[in-house]
Parts: sequence; C-alpha cells; structure tokens
Amino acid sequence: MLEKLTKIINRLILLKIAGLVFILPLFFLPLTYDFFEFNKNVLLVFAVIFLTLLWMVKMVINKTVTFRHTVFDLPILGIAAAFIISSLAISPNKLETLLSVNSTGTIIAFTLLFFLITNHFGKEDIAGSASVRPPSGDGLLYCYIVSITLLALISLTEFLKLTSFLPLTDWLKSVNFTPTGAILSLITILIPAIIISVSLLASKIKTTKKPLLLLSGLSVLIMTAALALGLRQLYLSRPILLSINEGWVIAIETLKQSPFWGIGPDNFITAFTRFHSLAYNNTNLWSIRFGISSNWYFQLFTTTGLFGLVMFLWLIKQSFKGGLTLLKNKAALVAVFVLLAILPPNFILLFTLYLLVAVLAVESPATELEEKSTPLPWLLFIPILIFSLGGLYLFGKNWLADYYFHKSLVAYSQNNGLDTYNWQIKAIAQAPYSFSYHVAYSQTNLALANALAGKKDLTDQDRQNISTLIQQAIREAKIAVSLDPQNVTAWENLALIYRGLINFAQDAENWTVASYQQTLTLDPLNPNLRVALGGVYFSLKNWDDAQRQFEIAVQLKPNFANAHYNLSATYREQAKFNKAVAEMQTTLTLVPTDSQDYQKAQNELEALQKKLAETAKKEGVKPSETLKPPQPAPTGIKPPLTLPTESAPAISPVPTAEPTPIPTTTP
Repeated sequence: MLEKLTKIINRLILLKIAGLVFILPLFFLPLTYDFFEFNKNVLLVFAVIFLTLLWMVKMVINKTVTFRHTVFDLPILGIAAAFIISSLAISPNKLETLLSVNSTGTIIAFTLLFFLITNHFGKEDIAGSASVRPPSGDGLLYCYIVSITLLALISLTEFLKLTSFLPLTDWLKSVNFTPTGAILSLITILIPAIIISVSLLASKIKTTKKPLLLLSGLSVLIMTAALALGLRQLYLSRPILLSINEGWVIAIETLKQSPFWGIGPDNFITAFTRFHSLAYNNTNLWSIRFGISSNWYFQLFTTTGLFGLVMFLWLIKQSFKGGLTLLKNKAALVAVFVLLAILPPNFILLFTLYLLVAVLAVESPATELEEKSTPLPWLLFIPILIFSLGGLYLFGKNWLADYYFHKSLVAYSQNNGLDTYNWQIKAIAQAPYSFSYHVAYSQTNLALANALAGKKDLTDQDRQNISTLIQQAIREAKIAVSLDPQNVTAWENLALIYRGLINFAQDAENWTVASYQQTLTLDPLNPNLRVALGGVYFSLKNWDDAQRQFEIAVQLKPNFANAHYNLSATYREQAKFNKAVAEMQTTLTLVPTDSQDYQKAQNELEALQKKLAETAKKEGVKPSETLKPPQPAPTGIKPPLTLPTESAPAISPVPTAEPTPIPTTTP
C-alpha cells in the first residue's frame, strides 16, 4: 500500500514538473501591474513549494531520506547562498528582495526546481524498484520545445498581424505582444530552443518515425521564422539597454565599496545612481535610471559581489567538465551563457539556464545517498512545511497587493480619484513593505489635496481634509524613504511632495531643499536634480544658490539646454545681463531651429539684449515645448497650514549646503 502511494506521489511530481516546464513560458495574467514576469514568478514559487512538500511527504512515507548528488549541486547552492547572504547582510528592504522577480526568492525557487529534477528524472525509482525508471531529461526538453513552439506561433501571428480582425483588446493585437513580456525575452529563448530541437532531431533521426520527424522539422521552422521576424521587430523598436561600458564601471565601483556581497539583490538602481560615470551624461540615455545591468555577469557582480560571480563561474566550469559530451544539452547551454554575457537577464532565460543545467546533471554521473530513519524525514519535513506555508502566505499577499495596485492604476486612467485612493490603501495593507506603493499613494494624496484646495470658498472642513491629505502624503513618502533609504527615487518623491506643499504648509520650502540635498548625495551626477533644486531656490528668490545649482548642472551636462536656459533666467534676475545673454545664446545652439523652444529662446534673447542696451523691462514669454523656466511655488492657501513637527524630513547625516564637489573631469 505504501509502495503504491509512493509511486502515485512520484508520478504526480513528474507530471507536475513536466507541466510546469510546459506552461511557464506561456503563462501570463492581465490582472496585475506586470502581466508577465511577475505572474510567472508567482506560478514558479507556488509550484515549487507544492512539489517540494510532495517530495518530503514521500520521504516520510518511506521512512527514508534519499538524495542524488551531482557535480552541479555545490555551485547551484553557492549561487543561492550568495543571494541569501547579500540580501540579509546588505539589502535595506529584505522582504521586497525576497519577493521581487529575478531576485532572491526567484533564485531559491530555481534552485529547488533543479534538485526536484535531478532527484526525480533519469534514475531508479525512489521506492527501490530497479525495473521502473522515470523518464530521462529528454522528456523535459520535449515539453520545453513544444511550449516554445507554441510561443513562437503566437508571436508569428502578432508579427504578421493575423489577429487584427479578432475582437481582442488592443494590447493583445499589438505587434510587440508576446507571452514572455518583451521581444528581447522571446529572442533570447528562441535561440537555445532551436539549438535543442536541432540537437535532439539529429541524435534520434534514425529511431524516430517520419511523422514525428516532420513535426520536429516544422517546430524548428516555426521557431526560426519567429526568431527572424523577432530580430526585425527588435531592430525597429530598439530596446533601451545599459551599455556594457557603464555596466562594467558600476560593477568595479561597487567592488571597491562592497567587494564580497555587492550592493544587494534587487538594488542595482542604487549602484547605478551612485557609480555611473560622468560620461553617461553625454549619451542619449542620460535621463534614464537603470534598474538592471547590461548583462547577467555584471548584474551578479554588482548585486552579490565576488561571491556570487565566482559561484556562477564555477557552475560554468562544471558544465564543461568532460569536454563536449552530451552535446545536445551543452550546445544550448553555451548559447545561454553567451546570451547572459551580452544581454540583461530575464526570467525565462534564467529558467532555461536552470532547466538545461538540471537536465545535464541528470545525464551526468551521480552519487545516490540514502538514509533509512524514522525521525530524519520528519526533521526535514516540519521546518520545510513551516517555511513553505510562510512562502505561500507572503507570495499570495504580494500577488493580491499587485492586483489591487493594478486596479488603482485603472481607476487613475479613468480619472477616478476616490477609487484610485481606496485601491492603493488595499494594496499597501497587503504589502506594507513595498516602497513603490507608498510612493504612489503619497502622490495620490497630494493630488487630491491640490484638487480640493482649488475650490473657491474653502470651509473649515475642507481645510481639515486638506491638512489630513497633506499629512498622509508626507507620511507615505517618508515611509518609502525608511523602507529603502538608499533609493534615490524614494528621496526624490519626498522632495517633490514637499515642493508641492510650498505655500500650503509652513517650513515646506526648507524641507524641500533638505530632501533634494539628500537626493543629490545618492545621485550626485544627475543634472536634472540640480535643475530641480535650483528651481526651488529660484522660486524662493534665493538667486545665489539657484545660480550655483544651475552652474553645476551645466558642468555635469554642457549640452543640457534647459540648464543653460534656467541659468540665463537666474542671471537675468540678478541683472547680470551679459551672462544672461551668453547663456541664452548657448541655449539657442542646443534646441531645434524649427521648434517653439527656439522661437521662445530667440524672443527672450532679444529681450535680454534690449535690457543690456537700454535696461528696459523684460517682455512677455510664449509657451514652451521643453524649455521650462524655474517654476513658481504653488498658490497654496492662506494662512498656510501648520503641520506637526514629525512632518519634517528625517535626514541622517544632515546634508551640507553643497553635498558634492563640482566634477571637472570625466573619470
């Protein structure tokens, strides 16, 4: 009876693993903020937890702990250990690191999937019946190939616009739609899938029946066609990627600061803002903050340090022990290692990596470890059960939070402020550790306060509601900062919240300046932040400090038209008309001659030249496309609200008046 039950569980595990390999590349749900990788990640975690518990139950029933040891086990465990140690030791928001896609939780799930495959495929039945052998790793490869073929077929219909007549939503009919989430992700898995298909076909061409050979050939043809059209679409869409040079610079600078454990998983944006080169400001991507490196190796190096990179290099070394035997797996694995070296990582490519390594491990020599014991399986099962239930609870709440947040964005797109507000409250209740939800909620509160303040006749209740909304906006922005103190986005949001409260609340201008200065300690080479802080000083008529920030912005990015334009405006207010004219002339050289910006700058230049010659009053200014003068503070309400003292920003260390030196040379 027990043996029969064991076989049922074993077969269930095999079917579930095969089903997961088949469905994961195709799976997506349009119910959350991220339709694709987020939902694939949750499916992976739930499936792996269920399969691991079944594995433990089987051991408890048999009163035997069995394990198949391969040469890949230690490097696979080492990579997982690098993520876990770096998360615990370095990452400020450890829970979010665990739950984020392609971060610590994802790597742990992939690691467990690896061991589930190596312990259930290509060896004797766990119950001890030598006559019954589970399928080899080839069975999983066939499931994978069928899945990718369907994926390619779906993508082909989109590329060729064959779904345009169907009653589908617009995003489902988009030429760029793919269940992987991005054209680049699709291409990165089509390449190894084609190699696997051709290798399997070549290795079994003599033993395979003609109908199956035709189907296999058709599969290769479909995937190849999808790859060709995908490359064409990729060329047309030109995805924005961090350059290899910048990825290397950031990795090396991180190495100097934290050599062994890196900056922390899911924390690349902090390394980017702190360590990117000054030369980056001269590229077309200068205003973009990247949350991922240029390739997987630099990503590992930056986020998990030398330990993570060495473990991965060890895995590569183990993969090529014995030369090019088992070519059908190693050829595809080489392609994956190369793709990870030239492109940013994505969920499906990492899944492909772990799948191929697991199949290679199944077909490699291994040591069977077995220990018959009644208490030992229970000693394994109980803690694994506790961790599994905790994982299900956390990931379930995290999925529900993202579902609520998606609902809030839908309400926002429909201009429904109340529903946006309420859905975001629900999202934060499910995932209070997510700084991005607090950022969004703080902005919603401020927008509602501004809308209410726009009423002509404010009642006492209106003032009370405005005060409540403002305090909530500040509170949520400060919570976001406390959850991830090194994240420049959280500090910039706090500065923007305070900026929106000037003339609404006393001391808001001082809080704004302090928050921007703290933001600059985290992103010192960002000219946009300098212009933003200069604009605050300008609105407060603090011409000297405004001039200082605009001058630094110009030094950071000499071809930044808006920095020159704002600097010209500051010189004008100080009656430094010679300098104002020079800066406006520079502005004219940096904007298109056929734009409204050019005409606006030309008009202001003429006005400045008249002031220079005649000291006449400045003439009117027409609307601009992108040249934005320093913005005045919000109209606000009078008398301004007196907010509690805890509304002020908690900044440690207290920034100085000039937090960073003026860069003069390119590093």
